[in-house]
Amino acid sequence: MRRTEQRFLVRRWLFRALGLIVVLTACSPPDPVPGAEANYGEGAARPTGAYYEQILEMAKSDISSDFERQILADGVVSRAEYEEMFSRFSACMSAAGYTVNLTADTYGRYTYSTEGKSGVSEADARCAKGTINPLAALYNDFAANPSGDDPSILRVACLKRHGIVPDSYTVEQFTKEMADPSSTVVTPGNPEVARCVTDPNG
Repeated sequence: MRRTEQRFLVRRWLFRALGLIVVLTACSPPDPVPGAEANYGEGAARPTGAYYEQILEMAKSDISSDFERQILADGVVSRAEYEEMFSRFSACMSAAGYTVNLTADTYGRYTYSTEGKSGVSEADARCAKGTINPLAALYNDFAANPSGDDPSILRVACLKRHGIVPDSYTVEQFTKEMADPSSTVVTPGNPEVARCVTDPNG
């Protein structure tokens, strides 16, 4: 069975979303994708504040490779390092017999789709460990949020701005509902919710 899967990486302890799509592509490690001119590029200032430091420490506890430890030596993921993560991940997937296709959003953050034989989830998890998981999520969280503010605050503001939740809705409610599969208010399958999660400034 041939299968494809698309993912956008945000902090896995908060949200994993965006469903399955079919994408057929040529098999090769990616070159930098056109449109990936991120604001959070090489030499970007390290976000300040207690929230970023908290997330950084969580990321440090999850890393498993010397490559990742080298990236976090200065406490920030640069654009070049982000590109290298995905290059390594894609090369690993290619060696396992799968195709990876990258799409960049306006902040240069990647969603990726995979296509190939059955068993893609196992290969995805194996190749992501030590390459894009968890540090791509750290980059993704702050590419559109270089000040280092809590992304949940920005996401709730976006939900309110688009009329998805009432003005009385709180960050605490959002966090609880994102972790609750039975929630009928904030659900990963809702494209408007997914938009606010991936681009809370939109």
